[in-house]
Amino acid sequence: MQEVIALSKKEPNKWSYGTSGVGGPHHMSGELFKNVTGAILLHVPYKGGGPAMTDLMGGQVPMLFSSLGPAVGAVKSGKIRALAVTSPTRAAVFPEVPTMDELGLKGFDSTAWYGLLGPAGLPAEVVARWTQALAKAGADKAGLGAINATGCDAQILTPAQTIEKIKADHAKWGKVVKDANIKAE
Repeated sequence: MQEVIALSKKEPNKWSYGTSGVGGPHHMSGELFKNVTGAILLHVPYKGGGPAMTDLMGGQVPMLFSSLGPAVGAVKSGKIRALAVTSPTRAAVFPEVPTMDELGLKGFDSTAWYGLLGPAGLPAEVVARWTQALAKAGADKAGLGAINATGCDAQILTPAQTIEKIKADHAKWGKVVKDANIKAE
């Protein structure tokens, strides 16, 4: 990773990274990477992850920020090389691939996540039932294994933890959008 950063600074007009499009999670990961490292990389947005992955495999773009799921087959077959994962912990599907943090980018975390949200004023007993159901699903080893095989690492948060996650992400990604001057298309 340090070599990628150094090369981008040495030859700034040569290095780029592909993503599935402007403003999506992969673009945000790339911009966070640039903010944290000072790397000089041109963003190359594609109309979807498939075309971006095809161009990475074909050598038209030197690197790609992608979700793990679409990359699993290409990495396992040796068509592309996973340099790092952007989550705080190693991915279950790629236990041999280090995190950005392990490669010296301390605290780097760019993880897409999904949440179950409801309307304001949702009765506490409904929230409690959903929380219990999710906790039960999170304890199902077979289900978690199937999820992990797709490149997703399931983590069950409490309602309070989810609220804190939303607040923290809003602050972090708001700064990335502002610093990179990302505009909706």
